[in-house]
Amino acid sequence: MSIALTATKRDMKLDAKKLRAAGRTPAVLYAKGFENVHFSLDAKDLEKAIANKEVQYELNIDGETYNAGLKDISRDYLKDCIFHVDFLKQ
Repeated sequence: MSIALTATKRDMKLDAKKLRAAGRTPAVLYAKGFENVHFSLDAKDLEKAIANKEVQYELNIDGETYNAGLKDISRDYLKDCIFHVDFLKQ
């Protein structure tokens, strides 16, 4: 079973701090031989999805769908929130 997440491509000129202040979490999708896709997810949706402990995610990034696994989660332990997420395209 996979969990569907909706995301928007990220403008790399926009500061990640501003994204987090707007309730978004920066993320990246990568794989060997695949151009990295930088995007952001709704922070609350991401927290719920990660709490399910699924290993398969269906990422819908501006209309394009990718199957991916969670590679790394960076957390801000002082604010108790997710700082950044890495997904590995499958």
